[in-house]
Amino acid sequence: AMLEHSDVGVRNAAVEVLAKLDPSGLTQHAAVLSEQAEAMIAKLEHSDGDVRRAAVVTLGELEPSVLAQHVATIVAKLEHPDGRVRRAVVEVLVRLEPDVL
Repeated sequence: AMLEHSDVGVRNAAVEVLAKLDPSGLTQHAAVLSEQAEAMIAKLEHSDGDVRRAAVVTLGELEPSVLAQHVATIVAKLEHPDGRVRRAVVEVLVRLEPDVL
């Protein structure tokens, strides 16, 4: 809900909180992590560059097993018009096992 807030400061704060979550402590909550990944992928299209950047940072901190569930969507972001998003996507993809790609 906070990721959709009308105030950009609230959205940025929500993304920063998600980025600080310890993925290793949440492995038993795969559905939550998957939802987090989906939310961050959606934020890659946000109009605010700071939100896009924070979303990429958060994606990069998720467990590779969670990212693997969203690999097709993440790979598609290699065509994103924002160079920061494209670069961060590459950094996320190199963390994945080759057989996932």
